[in-house]
Amino acid sequence: MRSPLFIIDQVPYQAALETAVANVRSAEAALAQAKAQETSARNDLSYTVVKSPVDGVASMIPYRVGALVDGQPYAHTGHIDAISGTISSGTGAMSLRATFPNPERMLRNGSSATLVFPYQRDSVLVVPQEATYEIQDKVFVYRVVDAKATSAQVTVFPVSDGREYIVESGLKAGDVIVAAGAGLLQEGTTVAVPHPEDKNASI
Repeated sequence: MRSPLFIIDQVPYQAALETAVANVRSAEAALAQAKAQETSARNDLSYTVVKSPVDGVASMIPYRVGALVDGQPYAHTGHIDAISGTISSGTGAMSLRATFPNPERMLRNGSSATLVFPYQRDSVLVVPQEATYEIQDKVFVYRVVDAKATSAQVTVFPVSDGREYIVESGLKAGDVIVAAGAGLLQEGTTVAVPHPEDKNASI
């Protein structure tokens, strides 16, 4: 073993070594923390994917109250090919069978849907549904009489397109109604009636 001949001042070099060691340990701690965060993030991400334990087709997913859902009309039209000859005395319902093309394989056995039957009525009064409000299953609109909102009960055709109602009674041609926000008004609210020549105005 060789003995040292001289020892140069080691203070600055020892301090530099200690700083370097501290930096390495700090970097190792930061790396360990980053890896832990990565693992946690991967676990959280995995919770967003729900996998089936078996292969097949999901037939129904139950919705809960408040769940956000979205839907659109089926892209293909179908036709009724069978109608039951009896009507339920309790509900007034009858059974029928309709067939639809299924090129995208969207339709599955056991699925349910809302069927829309096209129909046409001529010479009717039509009002936006947002112009109406309901009280105890009765439909009302606000007619504008002497620049004031006056409630009027109307009878509407039971079938609608989800946007407009066909009014069967309670209004006549030429009546002015509040076209939007009816649920926010009160009886007797003053309403500004636009000039007939103002095409961009609405009530």
